[in-house]
Amino acid sequence: MRKVVLFLACVLALAASPAWADPSLAAPQLHVPSGFRVSLQREIAPGLIRATLVRTDPPAVVNVAVRGAGSPAELQVVLSNGAVAGPDPRLERTSSMCSRVDCLVAVNGDFFGNATGEPVGAVVANDQLLRSPNPRHHQLSESSDGALATGQLAWRGTLVPSDLEQLSLDGVNVPRGPDELVLYTPAQGPTTAANQFGAELVMQVVRPAGPIKLRKTTLVRLVELRHAGDSPIPADGAVLSGHGRGQRELEALWARVQAETADPEALLRLDVTPDVVESIGGSPILVRNGRRWFPEESRALYTLRAPRSMAGWTATGDLLLATVDGRQAGYSVGMTMEEAAELMIGLGAVEAINLDGGGSTAFVVDGAVINRPSDRAVRRDGRTVLVKTPRAGDRVIGNIERPVAVALALVGPRGTALGGEAARASLVVPLGNPGAPVGTSSALLMSAADGSDAGGLAMVLLALSLAVFSARRRRAVPAFLPAR
Repeated sequence: MRKVVLFLACVLALAASPAWADPSLAAPQLHVPSGFRVSLQREIAPGLIRATLVRTDPPAVVNVAVRGAGSPAELQVVLSNGAVAGPDPRLERTSSMCSRVDCLVAVNGDFFGNATGEPVGAVVANDQLLRSPNPRHHQLSESSDGALATGQLAWRGTLVPSDLEQLSLDGVNVPRGPDELVLYTPAQGPTTAANQFGAELVMQVVRPAGPIKLRKTTLVRLVELRHAGDSPIPADGAVLSGHGRGQRELEALWARVQAETADPEALLRLDVTPDVVESIGGSPILVRNGRRWFPEESRALYTLRAPRSMAGWTATGDLLLATVDGRQAGYSVGMTMEEAAELMIGLGAVEAINLDGGGSTAFVVDGAVINRPSDRAVRRDGRTVLVKTPRAGDRVIGNIERPVAVALALVGPRGTALGGEAARASLVVPLGNPGAPVGTSSALLMSAADGSDAGGLAMVLLALSLAVFSARRRRAVPAFLPAR
């Protein structure tokens, strides 16, 4: 019996102690806003905790991840299906993006166009400008030294031929407008998707090999000028698409190359200000210098209580990723924009920004959806339909995770505490076209999503059951038979 007790003690100790325990890296501090209580708190990686906070009046459920300033967990912006545009389906679930990059924690990111499925703001990922900034949109950005910032992101793109008649770019992987010159990289998708009313110059990267990086001058070879649109984008190159002024500049450059007054090789360079390596769009900026930053607004986006997704950081440099569930009476009603700002201040934020919310709000740990998204699948008049708010007579089947355009993830060393979160991933059932790529369809969440570590608890209970069964079996073995 002593061995059984010792075994049980070892099992419980292993369940409670992360395998990666590092005494030199303390868990970051969780600030609890007034009126909330902590229903769950767990360190899931070195210097990274996640917690669930609950308030009863009005009811609110908040999920938050806190990355300490010294944590090795890295911020990573993830594009749906690895592309800005491309063929349908363009969107991908946050949980699918998290699994694809093997993330620790992820939340949904920027707003996106319902018609285009493309992010509203800029996308910078892994030191690449995947989509140029929107001058009317804000950004959350991280520099190479880990410094965080919110605000506008400026940029500049140029192509300099050997005759020094420089071409200035108007956009990167955005729809080409009149009189514009837009660069399309493989991050756009398989083709430029531009119309035929212009010209497109196909380029091949000479050096350095690989994707076009920010702050690096790239030598490109001018391969072909096409008087058409929707040109294929070479995997080892890019396409310049011009209309009006942009078309005339491309035609003039190609004519000089054909006449050998300019070399077929040119220098391409992209820069952003401030100097960042990861950036994702959002709006509005909620908190600046520890106070609410945005002005009074009467629009529904600001005044209605709804699910919210937010990011920010504390005075000590701890990164905050937070979501608020909403549109679920008795469980969590959501927050207005002002309440969201107050929440972030209560969590210790000195700076914070609002991300896409509503049905897009998702808090994912180890590929599993931990929060309770607001969209639901219901049975209505003999059919299964997706709704924002069930009505009388609907039978709710489950909560729905909605695909989005971009996600904000933390990746890095993993801990044993993630085991229970990953177990939930098997409870996500895709809806819609079963032949669609993984993560592109909405998903029905069959789990309770109450924040409890069901998987980890099940493992401990299983170990206890096996220990008891083994002990009883040994007592039942006849003395003349050897124990196996």
